[in-house]
Amino acid sequence: MDRWNNSEYTERDRREQEIEAKKRKIGILINILLGLLVAITFGSCASRIAYQVSAPMVTLSGDQWEPEWLNVGKKLGIDAEYLPNDWTVDYVEEISASDKVYMALVGYGTPEKTTYLDMDKNEKERNRYPAGLYVMTRGSGSLSKAEADLKEWQSVQQSGCESWQEISPLMLGQGDSTVKYQCFSYSYSDGQSEDYTDGIILYTVVSNWAFSFQLDWNESTNWTQEDALEQIQTILSCFRYAQ
Repeated sequence: MDRWNNSEYTERDRREQEIEAKKRKIGILINILLGLLVAITFGSCASRIAYQVSAPMVTLSGDQWEPEWLNVGKKLGIDAEYLPNDWTVDYVEEISASDKVYMALVGYGTPEKTTYLDMDKNEKERNRYPAGLYVMTRGSGSLSKAEADLKEWQSVQQSGCESWQEISPLMLGQGDSTVKYQCFSYSYSDGQSEDYTDGIILYTVVSNWAFSFQLDWNESTNWTQEDALEQIQTILSCFRYAQ
Protein backbone atom coordinates (compact mmCIF):
# COMPACT_ATOMS: atom_id res chain seq x y z
CA MET A 1 0.00 0.00 0.00
CA ASP A 2 1.21 3.49 -0.87
CA ARG A 3 1.92 5.01 2.55
CA TRP A 4 1.29 8.54 1.28
CA ASN A 5 -2.29 7.57 0.52
CA ASN A 6 -2.73 5.91 3.89
CA SER A 7 -4.88 8.30 5.96
CA GLU A 8 -3.73 6.73 9.24
CA TYR A 9 -0.10 7.27 8.33
CA THR A 10 -0.50 10.84 7.17
CA GLU A 11 -2.46 11.81 10.28
CA ARG A 12 0.21 10.28 12.52
CA ASP A 13 2.91 11.97 10.47
CA ARG A 14 1.12 15.32 10.80
CA ARG A 15 0.92 14.98 14.60
CA GLU A 16 4.60 14.11 14.80
CA GLN A 17 5.48 17.18 12.75
CA GLU A 18 3.39 19.37 15.05
CA ILE A 19 5.16 17.93 18.10
CA GLU A 20 8.57 18.57 16.54
CA ALA A 21 7.56 22.14 15.67
CA LYS A 22 6.49 22.74 19.29
CA LYS A 23 9.78 21.30 20.54
CA ARG A 24 11.74 23.67 18.29
CA LYS A 25 9.71 26.64 19.49
CA ILE A 26 10.27 25.71 23.15
CA GLY A 27 13.96 25.20 22.42
CA ILE A 28 14.25 28.69 20.92
CA LEU A 29 12.53 30.22 23.97
CA ILE A 30 14.76 28.31 26.40
CA ASN A 31 17.87 29.45 24.51
CA ILE A 32 16.67 33.06 24.67
CA LEU A 33 16.03 32.80 28.40
CA LEU A 34 19.35 31.08 29.01
CA GLY A 35 20.98 33.95 27.16
CA LEU A 36 19.27 36.35 29.57
CA LEU A 37 20.47 34.32 32.56
CA VAL A 38 24.03 34.36 31.17
CA ALA A 39 23.82 38.14 30.83
CA ILE A 40 22.63 38.45 34.42
CA THR A 41 25.17 35.94 35.73
CA PHE A 42 28.17 37.45 33.97
CA GLY A 43 27.02 41.05 33.55
CA SER A 44 26.71 42.89 30.26
CA CYS A 45 29.07 43.39 27.38
CA ALA A 46 30.62 46.79 26.83
CA SER A 47 28.03 49.52 26.39
CA ARG A 48 26.13 49.17 23.11
CA ILE A 49 22.96 50.64 21.67
CA ALA A 50 23.37 49.29 18.17
CA TYR A 51 19.88 48.94 16.78
CA GLN A 52 16.65 50.90 16.60
CA VAL A 53 13.30 49.60 15.37
CA SER A 54 10.77 51.93 13.78
CA ALA A 55 9.24 54.10 16.48
CA PRO A 56 5.59 53.68 17.48
CA MET A 57 3.25 56.59 16.82
CA VAL A 58 1.64 57.10 20.22
CA THR A 59 2.00 56.01 23.83
CA LEU A 60 -0.44 53.84 25.74
CA SER A 61 -2.19 56.97 27.00
CA GLY A 62 -2.37 58.54 23.53
CA ASP A 63 0.54 60.99 23.75
CA GLN A 64 3.01 61.49 20.91
CA TRP A 65 5.96 59.09 20.81
CA GLU A 66 9.16 61.12 21.16
CA PRO A 67 11.96 60.39 18.64
CA GLU A 68 14.73 60.60 21.28
CA TRP A 69 13.35 57.70 23.31
CA LEU A 70 15.32 54.45 23.07
CA ASN A 71 13.03 51.79 21.63
CA VAL A 72 13.18 48.34 23.23
CA GLY A 73 11.23 46.42 20.61
CA LYS A 74 8.06 47.94 19.20
CA LYS A 75 6.07 48.58 22.38
CA LEU A 76 8.52 50.03 24.91
CA GLY A 77 10.67 53.15 25.03
CA ILE A 78 13.15 54.54 27.55
CA ASP A 79 13.11 58.28 28.21
CA ALA A 80 16.78 58.21 29.23
CA GLU A 81 16.95 61.97 29.79
CA TYR A 82 14.89 61.63 32.97
CA LEU A 83 16.73 58.67 34.48
CA PRO A 84 18.25 59.48 37.91
CA ASN A 85 21.93 60.41 37.78
CA ASP A 86 23.02 57.07 39.20
CA TRP A 87 21.34 55.12 36.37
CA THR A 88 22.64 54.63 32.79
CA VAL A 89 21.30 52.77 29.76
CA ASP A 90 24.09 50.29 29.07
CA TYR A 91 22.61 48.54 26.05
CA VAL A 92 19.48 48.00 23.99
CA GLU A 93 19.62 44.89 21.85
CA GLU A 94 17.60 42.77 19.46
CA ILE A 95 17.95 39.16 20.62
CA SER A 96 15.77 37.47 17.99
CA ALA A 97 14.06 39.39 15.20
CA SER A 98 12.04 36.38 14.09
CA ASP A 99 10.72 35.79 17.62
CA LYS A 100 10.39 39.53 18.36
CA VAL A 101 12.57 39.33 21.48
CA TYR A 102 14.43 42.40 22.73
CA MET A 103 16.56 43.20 25.77
CA ALA A 104 17.99 46.21 27.54
CA LEU A 105 20.14 46.85 30.59
CA VAL A 106 19.94 49.96 32.75
CA GLY A 107 22.91 49.94 35.13
CA TYR A 108 23.18 51.53 38.56
CA GLY A 109 26.33 53.17 39.91
CA THR A 110 29.83 53.18 38.51
CA PRO A 111 30.61 50.07 36.45
CA GLU A 112 33.76 48.07 36.83
CA LYS A 113 35.42 47.09 33.56
CA THR A 114 36.12 43.39 33.40
CA THR A 115 36.15 40.52 30.89
CA TYR A 116 34.42 37.20 30.45
CA LEU A 117 34.44 34.25 28.05
CA ASP A 118 31.40 33.94 25.81
CA MET A 119 29.86 30.64 24.70
CA ASP A 120 32.50 30.35 21.95
CA LYS A 121 35.32 30.87 24.49
CA ASN A 122 36.09 34.33 23.12
CA GLU A 123 37.16 36.96 25.64
CA LYS A 124 34.88 40.00 25.73
CA GLU A 125 34.76 43.16 27.78
CA ARG A 126 31.77 43.92 29.96
CA ASN A 127 30.49 46.38 32.54
CA ARG A 128 29.85 45.09 36.04
CA TYR A 129 27.37 47.28 37.90
CA PRO A 130 26.48 47.27 41.61
CA ALA A 131 22.89 46.82 40.38
CA GLY A 132 21.25 46.29 37.04
CA LEU A 133 17.72 46.39 35.66
CA TYR A 134 17.43 43.75 32.91
CA VAL A 135 14.49 44.31 30.59
CA MET A 136 13.13 41.65 28.25
CA THR A 137 10.14 41.96 25.95
CA ARG A 138 8.55 39.74 23.35
CA GLY A 139 5.84 40.34 20.77
CA SER A 140 3.58 37.41 21.51
CA GLY A 141 0.72 38.13 19.12
CA SER A 142 -2.17 37.58 21.54
CA LEU A 143 -3.00 37.99 25.21
CA SER A 144 -3.07 34.23 25.84
CA LYS A 145 0.32 33.72 24.18
CA ALA A 146 1.83 36.64 26.09
CA GLU A 147 0.59 35.18 29.38
CA ALA A 148 2.01 31.78 28.39
CA ASP A 149 5.37 33.43 27.63
CA LEU A 150 5.42 34.97 31.11
CA LYS A 151 4.79 31.58 32.71
CA GLU A 152 7.70 30.10 30.73
CA TRP A 153 9.96 32.98 31.76
CA GLN A 154 9.01 32.60 35.41
CA SER A 155 9.78 28.88 35.33
CA VAL A 156 13.24 29.34 33.80
CA GLN A 157 14.17 32.36 35.92
CA GLN A 158 12.97 30.76 39.15
CA SER A 159 15.14 27.71 38.45
CA GLY A 160 18.23 29.93 38.63
CA CYS A 161 17.50 31.24 42.13
CA GLU A 162 17.94 29.88 45.64
CA SER A 163 14.74 31.46 46.98
CA TRP A 164 11.67 32.78 45.15
CA GLN A 165 8.65 34.47 46.74
CA GLU A 166 5.68 36.31 45.30
CA ILE A 167 5.13 39.76 46.80
CA SER A 168 2.34 42.31 46.49
CA PRO A 169 1.62 43.42 42.90
CA LEU A 170 2.39 46.95 41.79
CA MET A 171 -0.02 49.31 40.03
CA LEU A 172 1.97 52.01 38.23
CA GLY A 173 0.60 54.87 36.15
CA GLN A 174 1.38 55.47 32.49
CA GLY A 175 -0.20 58.85 31.76
CA ASP A 176 -3.94 58.27 31.94
CA SER A 177 -3.43 54.49 32.01
CA THR A 178 -2.40 52.11 34.81
CA VAL A 179 -0.26 49.00 34.36
CA LYS A 180 -0.39 46.11 36.82
CA TYR A 181 2.81 44.17 37.52
CA GLN A 182 3.11 40.72 39.09
CA CYS A 183 6.10 40.86 41.47
CA PHE A 184 8.55 38.34 42.93
CA SER A 185 11.58 38.66 45.19
CA TYR A 186 14.46 36.18 45.17
CA SER A 187 18.04 35.58 46.20
CA TYR A 188 21.03 33.79 44.70
CA SER A 189 23.21 31.22 46.39
CA ASP A 190 26.96 31.09 45.87
CA GLY A 191 27.75 30.26 42.26
CA GLN A 192 24.33 31.18 40.83
CA SER A 193 25.39 34.75 40.05
CA GLU A 194 28.88 36.16 39.84
CA ASP A 195 27.77 39.73 40.50
CA TYR A 196 24.51 39.77 42.46
CA THR A 197 22.98 38.48 45.69
CA ASP A 198 19.33 39.53 45.54
CA GLY A 199 16.67 40.66 43.13
CA ILE A 200 13.11 41.66 42.35
CA ILE A 201 11.33 40.86 39.10
CA LEU A 202 8.16 42.36 37.64
CA TYR A 203 6.02 40.82 34.89
CA THR A 204 3.25 42.37 32.83
CA VAL A 205 1.48 42.19 29.48
CA VAL A 206 0.77 45.34 27.46
CA SER A 207 -0.67 45.40 23.92
CA ASN A 208 -0.13 41.62 23.60
CA TRP A 209 3.60 41.96 24.37
CA ALA A 210 5.16 40.20 27.37
CA PHE A 211 7.48 42.24 29.60
CA SER A 212 9.97 41.26 32.29
CA PHE A 213 11.81 43.81 34.47
CA GLN A 214 14.48 42.12 36.57
CA LEU A 215 16.38 44.24 39.10
CA ASP A 216 19.43 42.52 40.60
CA TRP A 217 21.79 44.05 43.14
CA ASN A 218 24.77 43.16 45.32
CA GLU A 219 25.69 43.92 48.90
CA SER A 220 27.64 47.07 48.02
CA THR A 221 24.36 48.94 47.43
CA ASN A 222 23.16 48.32 51.02
CA TRP A 223 19.64 48.05 49.59
CA THR A 224 16.74 46.44 51.38
CA GLN A 225 13.83 45.00 49.42
CA GLU A 226 11.91 48.22 50.07
CA ASP A 227 14.82 50.25 48.67
CA ALA A 228 14.85 48.11 45.53
CA LEU A 229 11.10 48.47 45.04
CA GLU A 230 11.46 52.24 45.29
CA GLN A 231 14.30 52.19 42.77
CA ILE A 232 12.45 50.07 40.23
CA GLN A 233 9.36 52.25 40.44
CA THR A 234 11.49 55.33 39.80
CA ILE A 235 13.11 53.73 36.75
CA LEU A 236 9.82 52.45 35.35
CA SER A 237 8.47 56.01 35.49
CA CYS A 238 11.00 56.72 32.70
CA PHE A 239 9.66 53.90 30.51
CA ARG A 240 6.87 54.41 27.98
CA TYR A 241 4.52 51.80 26.53
CA ALA A 242 3.04 52.05 23.05
CA GLN A 243 -0.50 51.21 22.01
